[in-house]
Amino acid sequence: GRDMEGGGGEGSLIGLLFPDGKRVRIKSDQLFLIGRGEKNDLVLKGKEVSTSHCKIIGDLILDTSTNGIRINGRRIPKGKQVQIKPGNVLRIGRHKVRVFGDRNSETKAQKIAEEEQKQREARQTAYVEGLNFYELQCPKFKGKGKELPKSALARGLAGQILMARANEDHSAFRDRLIAKMIR
Repeated sequence: GRDMEGGGGEGSLIGLLFPDGKRVRIKSDQLFLIGRGEKNDLVLKGKEVSTSHCKIIGDLILDTSTNGIRINGRRIPKGKQVQIKPGNVLRIGRHKVRVFGDRNSETKAQKIAEEEQKQREARQTAYVEGLNFYELQCPKFKGKGKELPKSALARGLAGQILMARANEDHSAFRDRLIAKMIR
């Protein structure tokens, strides 16, 4: 793929911001190709991304994929050009991409992306803590008819840990949770 990072300036209409901070700017008169194939302007990895997934020209996007594109959670009709604008979130395969225009919308998109990254990391940490908690407390659950599948319990505990963190009351909450589970 051709490197489109940086640039901007004259003729730049929109940009794409990825969760990892990478930015791609697209000129208003440019036909910009996105897909898994090496001949695209932007190459995205993943089996859910078609070789030629979509085309952007100006502020219009055209879905040319098998798996489709979502804009703000809504699937766009295959073969139909749809307008994109700053603030939109595109889902291309497993890739979540924010659209920005001027510097203000770019800064706003960056702040949102950073906050979403923090939330993902907090969920992952809570999930791991939930698994660790399960491993430590497992002997208390066995033989009481309360055995749950590990992943289901860990997800539940992860949610509880996040809520407890928000309330800053870990130990009391954990003790209440253990009491519920061994009843």
